[in-house]
Amino acid sequence: MPFRRRVPEFQAIIMAGYGNGLYPLTDEGNMPKALLPVVNQPMISHQLAWLEDSGVTDVIVVSLTSGSKKLRHYLNRIYEGQLHITMKVVDDNTGTAEALALIKDKIKTDFIVINCDLLTSLIPHQFLDMHRSEDPTVTALFFERTKSEGGPFGSSKRLIVTFLTQQQQQQPVAQFVGIDASNSQLVYLNTSDDMDSDEFSLRISLLAKHPVLNVSRLLQDAHLYVFKCWVIDLISEVSNKRTMASIEEHVLPLLV
Repeated sequence: MPFRRRVPEFQAIIMAGYGNGLYPLTDEGNMPKALLPVVNQPMISHQLAWLEDSGVTDVIVVSLTSGSKKLRHYLNRIYEGQLHITMKVVDDNTGTAEALALIKDKIKTDFIVINCDLLTSLIPHQFLDMHRSEDPTVTALFFERTKSEGGPFGSSKRLIVTFLTQQQQQQPVAQFVGIDASNSQLVYLNTSDDMDSDEFSLRISLLAKHPVLNVSRLLQDAHLYVFKCWVIDLISEVSNKRTMASIEEHVLPLLV
């Protein structure tokens, strides 16, 4: 009987930006963001461990040109985990959605996308089991940030997993997020130029379909997603027609 290689359920992509927001820690000659130490371990080691706990075996690390040599050295020479890791280097001005389009041919299954700076206590199997049971187009993690006593940056108060169904066809950017309270379905995204205003518009048809709708501007995208495989084809197709740079700012609103 011929041997058949087991097809993995999920592939994973880690977005390893250089971390301009962490200057001067990530200044030229220093470490890229993915290698900055967190609890005495490189930041990216925490996402790799999270993915290994999830049962994923194949991981693509997308790195910007800046810092790619140091990151490649860590993955090839120092990392001791069990994951099969390949690395894709893209130009420094490449957005997350653009990076996905560039690795389209490498994605063969539903895929997880996670940023290299996300540290979460969310149990991987719980997150993936929700995706399996709901079978949505995308499962996304949002969190609610609250001011902490220790400083102005806040701490994670509440984690919310949201879904987009197949029947529906990022960001420090402020936005209104609408979630159906009955099933955690993400049904409304609206980026407002004036986030000091409490006013926003909703279609009557949306309210008729989702009568119990929680709308918040406190929720922030955690940059952890599980996408159906066909979404990569949609990203590639749409990017040929109009700007499709960011998962958060372009892909999620398109799906909603």
